[in-house]
Amino acid sequence: MISPSLKEEVTRFIFSEQLKQNLIFALNSEVKDYVITKIELVMSQPEEIKIQQGEATYDFFIIAKGECECFVKDEHRQERFVRTLNPGQHFGEIALLTGSKRTATI
Repeated sequence: MISPSLKEEVTRFIFSEQLKQNLIFALNSEVKDYVITKIELVMSQPEEIKIQQGEATYDFFIIAKGECECFVKDEHRQERFVRTLNPGQHFGEIALLTGSKRTATI
């Protein structure tokens, strides 16, 4: 356990550059500062699925280190690779804003 102020300082250090490079946050420092106070650091194992297609979620993820592969299932339920996300990129923004289900396996 660390103090809330130290947690915020560490989170700000880790994510400030990624958030500045993202148009959603770069244009509004108040939004960026607010988001930093809400970030929870989550470490993932290789091959760990963060979001499954059709699963309800309200999480927004920003890649700090490593990469994340995105897949979707087609009408025949076959998985198809879509793209690889790198540090600074994000996913989950649509579900976060609308409360809807995600449509990608991450």
